[in-house]
Amino acid sequence: MRPCIEMTYPEFSGCYALIRDSRVVYVGQSKNVFDRLTQWRNKLRRFEAGKNIERSGQSNVVIYFTSVRLYPCPRAEMNSLENELILLYDPEHNIRKPKRHKVDIALLAARAGLDFEKWREQSTGNYSPKRSVAYRRM
Repeated sequence: MRPCIEMTYPEFSGCYALIRDSRVVYVGQSKNVFDRLTQWRNKLRRFEAGKNIERSGQSNVVIYFTSVRLYPCPRAEMNSLENELILLYDPEHNIRKPKRHKVDIALLAARAGLDFEKWREQSTGNYSPKRSVAYRRM
């Protein structure tokens, strides 16, 4: 008899990235990541076989992908993680792009217990870079 591996099918929430040619083309999130990836893969297979891909409650978009990255996380953190990944990878098939937030340095300094105004007033001293001595051909 051949050796086998028996395992339970893990259910976890999180985000995923669909990859084609070493580039992330789509980032999504799901309460059950493996079920969602199965839906993507089945839709792609049906499309490649020339079959109808229309399903109620699903988009008709087919994304060709060759590999997947999984990012398990609690349900409460899925939106923020998905936004982070979209900003990081800038995938071509994600229509909704989150806005980049400006960082309030004064607020961060206050949270860290630093006096931002005192730090801002400090001088770096007299810094003068060395003059470049370039080799010149004669």
